[in-house]
Amino acid sequence: MRLLILGASGYVGSYLFKAFQKTELNVTGTTHSSPVQDLIKIDFKNITDVINLFDTTEFDVIINTIGHPSPDYCESYPDEAYGGNFTSIFNLISALKNKSNKPFLINLSTIYVYKDESQTNNESSLPCPINTYGYTKLLAELFISRYYEKSISIRLPMILGNPEHPNDFLMTLCKQLQKDEDLELDNSELRYPIDINDLYKVIMKIITTQPKGILNLANNSNGLTRYQMGVIIKENMRNSRGTLKDTGTYPDPQKWLRVALRPRDLKMISCRKDIADISFRTFRQMIEIKYRYYFERSYGQTFK
Repeated sequence: MRLLILGASGYVGSYLFKAFQKTELNVTGTTHSSPVQDLIKIDFKNITDVINLFDTTEFDVIINTIGHPSPDYCESYPDEAYGGNFTSIFNLISALKNKSNKPFLINLSTIYVYKDESQTNNESSLPCPINTYGYTKLLAELFISRYYEKSISIRLPMILGNPEHPNDFLMTLCKQLQKDEDLELDNSELRYPIDINDLYKVIMKIITTQPKGILNLANNSNGLTRYQMGVIIKENMRNSRGTLKDTGTYPDPQKWLRVALRPRDLKMISCRKDIADISFRTFRQMIEIKYRYYFERSYGQTFK
């Protein structure tokens, strides 16, 4: 089976690319950034490049991880957000829809398509994004569902667990806590983090069964703020010299236009019993199983 991972140099895409390379699948990856070994450099906002890619190569499954993942960045640069999160999908579907042998598309979306904090949102809940990031990702979902039936969009919460990537939040936090400095972290927005390896397991099952529609990737763990995650990390470190400071809330978006509006406690649940039967790691299990190994390998015996 031929698998194409779009955005294979990003946080999620790079992990999936390495994980699937260890399987029997024939894996190809793309990157939009400077050339990366083993990856095809392509700008999916350029329709000619996209058409040329699929005219020369056939794939059975495509995993889309491309786009701008930062809500604040998208709020500051809405044109770039639209181009990265929607135009790329428009060009992808335009290149695929007339092919006789259509690949199955797995599109990674976001929890930020929702805004309702009064309920636990399932796949049938009404999407109503309140920031540019969620809006552009929802546009992509709707376009895919309308024009490319052979697909599924997975709405993701916070994804952690790729400590080898430079943008990994927890490894950055571990390194900062080694310094004798104050570290300010938000303590207002609850997150429900998923281990990226659990995402990989779900995608592996989807590749096999190819279900369609929408999937909320959700676990039953309690929510944690970034500050609370920092406290757990600090409790597990032997040589932590940094001091955590609770910033309380994000700055008021009405005063700071570069900050995206965010729901404070956005919860999801999945009603897809045909897919969502994976046993998810808790945040503490992620720390114990994965980050202990990587941090001790890089910085010595630093975890309790």
